[in-house]
Amino acid sequence: MATAYGVIKSINRGTGRSAVAAAAYRAGVRLIDARTGRVHDYGRKRGVVHSEITAPTGCEWAADRQRLWDAAEAAENRRNATTAREWLGALPHELSDDERAEACRQFAGWLTQRHCVAVDWSIHAPDDHPIIGEDARNWHVHMLATSRVVTADGMGGKTRDLDVKSTASAHVEAWRAEWQSIVNRRLAAAEVADRIDMRSYARQGQHRMGLPKIGPAASAMERRGVRSAAGDQVRAVTQLNRHRRAEGRRLAKELRTTQEEIMRLSDFNKYTQERTRANPWKGQKAPLAGYVRSATDAPKERKNEWTPEQKQQWKTDKLSSHYDRDMQHLAESIRQVQIRNNNVMVQLNDWTIIRDTGDAVYYNGNVTDDGIRAKTDLVQAKGWTRVEIFGDENYKARSWLEYSLRGIEVCNYEPQKHVRDQLAALTAGHVKEAGLHESTLHPAAPAHVHEGEAMAPDAAPVPTYEPVV
Repeated sequence: MATAYGVIKSINRGTGRSAVAAAAYRAGVRLIDARTGRVHDYGRKRGVVHSEITAPTGCEWAADRQRLWDAAEAAENRRNATTAREWLGALPHELSDDERAEACRQFAGWLTQRHCVAVDWSIHAPDDHPIIGEDARNWHVHMLATSRVVTADGMGGKTRDLDVKSTASAHVEAWRAEWQSIVNRRLAAAEVADRIDMRSYARQGQHRMGLPKIGPAASAMERRGVRSAAGDQVRAVTQLNRHRRAEGRRLAKELRTTQEEIMRLSDFNKYTQERTRANPWKGQKAPLAGYVRSATDAPKERKNEWTPEQKQQWKTDKLSSHYDRDMQHLAESIRQVQIRNNNVMVQLNDWTIIRDTGDAVYYNGNVTDDGIRAKTDLVQAKGWTRVEIFGDENYKARSWLEYSLRGIEVCNYEPQKHVRDQLAALTAGHVKEAGLHESTLHPAAPAHVHEGEAMAPDAAPVPTYEPVV
């Protein structure tokens, strides 16, 4: 699968590095450092697939690699000066050589336009990982950007906003976001299902660790068959991530099984509200309860001549063709369907509106069981397996329950304990009738319940939640 990796490094004289040497190695060419007189010859280096220089308009002189990096070194006087910055990014092996080169060219052009710098970039072919072994598929690109603005007359002022910590962090986030956007667009154009996410594992909600850096010395030892401390750390993290993935799958399976059993024994799904025959929001916009983030031509017959059954079948077929799923069970709840420019609007019989805009599914109207199930059907048909939900507490709690039963992970919300206990209290009697032990459920819940849920015996009703506008 496509790997999300992007890191920014500095080429600094204080650590004994030279921008000329770095450019020669990454491009696999022979360059002479005019400042020190040293010759850096990497002409026999293998694996350099493509090299190119992207410079601002009117700076044709920067296309000469020797002249560009000699000028970058000559413009600095301090012994600890930063002479270049490097972006090291992983490229998807699913793309072709031309597609990878075009993605890098687009990103280099974005950097040039944003910072007015010259970018010398080279694509390197995969190399066997010293620990993972063969077929690492680590296509990657090295992009060397000048630390100064490039003008038609030579090197200009320093890009100070990339040197100051208070402003550099925002630029780093922008670089990573732009790289993610460009690579994902290329994967979509190539009809590859994988996408990259440049956020950290913690921000994604994943309980896994990134592999630590091996380093050139430990890498050479591992290739010779000698175990190193850095290599042992990589092996330990790899084993830990494998264990966490297996444990996560086991816990998710147990949770789905328990929830399905509870819902099967309860009458929660049997409770439905009476359908409203008149439009309660006539002449005004229906309130927004919340939303979820992560066409065929009409028949030739006139729809006003169809029977109600034919109309429902046409609506269901239209949805099924759009989502490539069988949605026959939605037919009884649908009032109308509209598909324009790949945006889907489904209106239910109670005037609830569900809108699919591509990157989000919005829910407008009263929160009911039929509406939540219909919205979840559309989300499931889109192939989403991890979602974020937003809205009022009633909408989020009932959506979370339906997603959990369908095996869809909600990564930004979990209902409070009394909401989960409430469902356990509703099903306690059914569990006893089925001969199960009460320990399979949570402790009893408070007497109050939300609108649309069955109430425990002798429980006093409370005012219902109003949808958030």
